[in-house]
Amino acid sequence: MRINTWAVAAAVWVLAVLLSPSFAQSTWSTLQCPQGVNSSGYTGLGQLFWASGAGQAECKSGINSCRERFPGLGNVVQVCSSSATTTNTACDCAAIGSWRQRPCAKDAKGLNALVLAACANKLPPSFNVDKIKSSDNGCNSVLSINGTAVPADDVLSNLMQQCAGITSSGGCLGSDRGPDPLSARCSLAGQCATRIVDWLQCVGDNCVTNIVNFRCPRPTFVAGPAIISAQEDEEVAPKPWASELVFQGTSQLKFNVTPTGNCSILQTMPSISPAGVIAFKPAPNAFGRCGFSVRLCAAWLCSSTTTLDIQVVPVNDPPSFKPGPSPIVRDADSEPYNVTWATDISAGAGGEGEPVFMSIVCSPSETTQRLFADGPRITNDGVLSFTPRQYQSGSVGCSVTLADMIGSPIGLTETHPLTIEVKKGSYPPRFNTTKNTVTVDEDSAPHNASWATNIWAGPGGEQPNFITECDTAANDLFSVQPAVDPTGVLTFTLKSDAFGSSECNVTLSNADGVAEQTLTIEVTPVNDPPSFKAGDANITVPADSEPYNKTWATEISPGPKEEGEPVFMSIDCSDAERMFSDGPSITNDGVLSFTPKQYQSGTSQCSVSIRDGRVDAPLVAKSLVIVVEKGNYPPKFNTTKNTVTVEEDSRPSNISWATNIWAGPGNAPSNFSTQCDEAVDSLFTEQPSVNADGMLAFTVAKDAFGSSNCTVTLTNADGFADQTLTIEVTPVNDPPSFTAGDATITVAGDSGDFNKTW
Repeated sequence: MRINTWAVAAAVWVLAVLLSPSFAQSTWSTLQCPQGVNSSGYTGLGQLFWASGAGQAECKSGINSCRERFPGLGNVVQVCSSSATTTNTACDCAAIGSWRQRPCAKDAKGLNALVLAACANKLPPSFNVDKIKSSDNGCNSVLSINGTAVPADDVLSNLMQQCAGITSSGGCLGSDRGPDPLSARCSLAGQCATRIVDWLQCVGDNCVTNIVNFRCPRPTFVAGPAIISAQEDEEVAPKPWASELVFQGTSQLKFNVTPTGNCSILQTMPSISPAGVIAFKPAPNAFGRCGFSVRLCAAWLCSSTTTLDIQVVPVNDPPSFKPGPSPIVRDADSEPYNVTWATDISAGAGGEGEPVFMSIVCSPSETTQRLFADGPRITNDGVLSFTPRQYQSGSVGCSVTLADMIGSPIGLTETHPLTIEVKKGSYPPRFNTTKNTVTVDEDSAPHNASWATNIWAGPGGEQPNFITECDTAANDLFSVQPAVDPTGVLTFTLKSDAFGSSECNVTLSNADGVAEQTLTIEVTPVNDPPSFKAGDANITVPADSEPYNKTWATEISPGPKEEGEPVFMSIDCSDAERMFSDGPSITNDGVLSFTPKQYQSGTSQCSVSIRDGRVDAPLVAKSLVIVVEKGNYPPKFNTTKNTVTVEEDSRPSNISWATNIWAGPGNAPSNFSTQCDEAVDSLFTEQPSVNADGMLAFTVAKDAFGSSNCTVTLTNADGFADQTLTIEVTPVNDPPSFTAGDATITVAGDSGDFNKTW
């Protein structure tokens, strides 16, 4: 803003009067008013004791006191009712003289600061010099007299020099102005001297303001990390956070930590000790982030604000559940168990909705597999199910675990023990029989047949052990006594020619009881079979041999104790019709006879049997092999004639030549092979050949005559037969021939003699 020369002179004069020793001795006191007392009603401005004419102290605002004492001061600075702690200008631009049309808040603020320093000798805690400084970035006017530009810093420098001179000579208001020492008079919080220097530099309408604030240095410190992290529900130990705490005074330092928002995540708000150690406590199951402003203060003088965030990181709380009863005792072979065992299932504090997984593990695993046909298993809802395996008993120790799979750390669990016991049952053995009476014939083969069925010796796969006890008749009937093996097969061996019956008792037992069945074995007498002594097991004869007729079976008997009974012998052979023209047959005296069929050979498997004359007579058979050796049968044939004669140029020949053709036993006739000498190529256009029917065929070449000698052969596996063949072609008288010329010859009359080859 612009002020005239009178206004500047008035301001200088006012300050000079205020700072003069005579004025100060009679009217000012540097004693500070009690805290909170401000009779002027202006908050945030300097306070002084103003001594009335009677010497009675009166608490007044320093600025107001100056204005009351020197009304002319109002021509220099218009003191406003707004507080100097706000970011707005502490005082409006003064209306000085007639220069109201160009006010400048920044100039007024600078003058205001000098007046406060001169009159009040101090700045109160609420006077924020930094805010004044930060807002003085320039102005749109210059100080001038009658329109002539005057550097503002000249005016302000004059005021500053007067105040500084007084301060250097003994105090802001003089060394003899009041009983208190300089440290109590010129101080912020009574700790150090204060000096404020404002200057304004303008060029044209552009001004730059700089406030050099020489005052009590505020406390300082080096802050720790801007964010302190802790885990949910963590017991956070106090830890160093602030360091290098500096303050030039003697007041006790204290950190003021003020939340900047809702901090419900903390149970105990953070506090920082004078040594810089921070302590706080997260609220249970709470997480999030909370901000704080931190200042280090000595009385009302505080450091600049530092921000601090405390972050509580969520952690995965372990799941929990209420276990059911343990042990669980079930009867053997009981129905499947399906009961809610785990209740109050929780994913953990703050984990509502997270999936949880229940599992059960029982040991030892071998016992678990043996004891249960199904399970044990447990659902995520806590339903425990298992089915005891039939006939099994025992107990297993189990661990039931509830786990989650979301959050950090992953896989937190809670486990409770569980014992499952299956009581032992009573399982006596049991078995059935196919029949309680077994009947066999006298002299029958050793008995080996299934008798005991549905055998169950007891749980655990016990091996059945049958005990068979028979009466004394068994000793006369059996060479090997009756017994039942673990699979239920009844075995015994009869003595020769013994018959009758024996009563037996068969038992099966285990630790829980006994099962028993009665057994009667009846041996019925039978007709003893006849017998004979067989001859050679193999009889070999040559092919086409004479009839065979020899005794083969000897020592023929109708059976033990069967003397005089007739016996009948028979023989049955394979391939007999093909191999034999008669037989084979055998008489009741054992004479074997047969006649090989011509050209036949091979092996015939025979069974020679003997029986007696009873209806129920058994048949006793023994084996015999008859071999007819293979014969040698080469082919053979005859011819009608060995020389065949035809004329030159005769028609193709087809002559019956080979007769009585036999290719061998069982063989069909086949074509003959014909080999001729070299004359054959010039004599025949179709070579001589003999087919299977013995027909000789050939075709004589034109105008050819002469003879050719051939050999005709018939072959089979046993050999060959051949005959010679001579074909003679006799010449004949051929008729003469010529080729005629033109059929018509035409000549001119009087042409003379005609003489040409025609």
